[in-house]
Amino acid sequence: MNDSSLASAFARLRLALDLLVVGLAGFVIVREVGRPEERATLAVAMALVFLATYAVGAIRLRRPADERSRAVDIWLALLTAEALALGWLSPEAAYLVFPLFFLYLHLIPGWTGVAAVAASTLAMLLVTATSSGLTTGAAVGPLVGAAIAIALGLGYRALYRENQERQRLIEEL
Repeated sequence: MNDSSLASAFARLRLALDLLVVGLAGFVIVREVGRPEERATLAVAMALVFLATYAVGAIRLRRPADERSRAVDIWLALLTAEALALGWLSPEAAYLVFPLFFLYLHLIPGWTGVAAVAASTLAMLLVTATSSGLTTGAAVGPLVGAAIAIALGLGYRALYRENQERQRLIEEL
């Protein structure tokens, strides 16, 4: 696989992640917009804030793990806090943590990214349990999602490192 096809594959993966975030936040908005409760209005507002925060980072802040900055750390922390707040307001928002798993694994180096996935999974399970009750499906879904994300994320990370090394070797030649 040449460098341009790898770059194209990475661009498609990034687009897929962006679409997943928009789709999941849109799902929360659609589910909440018809409910008359004040909590539903807050959930819609928070989903829009989450989308705006994500967009800012997707456009300006995302960098390879070796070029991370304090702004990227703040962006990830904000997205996590907003997803947890949304999980408190709407049980459907629990799924928003899934695309965050991929951001953690890509942007946080080493096993710290895996630890961030585990911590956010447990935090969302706790939020869901205290706000709307925890069913078997609500518990198993995030756990399976986290396991799949870790497996895919580590594979992506290895492919990304290989691509970076290949690019470095090409530049040396």
